[in-house]
Amino acid sequence: MWFIRASMGTPSAHTESVERAAPASNTHGVDDVKLTIDQCGLPSRRTTKPIRDGAGGEEGILYYKGRNVELHYYRNQTEERIWSFTASFPMNGDDTLPMTELNQKMGCLNGKLQLPK
Repeated sequence: MWFIRASMGTPSAHTESVERAAPASNTHGVDDVKLTIDQCGLPSRRTTKPIRDGAGGEEGILYYKGRNVELHYYRNQTEERIWSFTASFPMNGDDTLPMTELNQKMGCLNGKLQLPK
């Protein structure tokens, strides 16, 4: 998987800018943050931070505390500005959740989130 997160400690550490290569673009044309909120309701918390990726991108994270899930998204400032799903983690965890486990924890999504190809 092309998205790797280092241990960042407390969630407030997510406000700092990070430097990394831009993930693949959203190829299915759906704003994945809007889709997630429409299907599963408002998250417990939401954060965004700029990414120095040469394209002025942003990383967004939706925290669903009751489901013990963090959902990570990316959007490129120069394209359609829609959010693309990039990865999921257990709350405060470092290992990504496989899509099968994410679909179990977030059944409200009905398997609609896709990783960009």
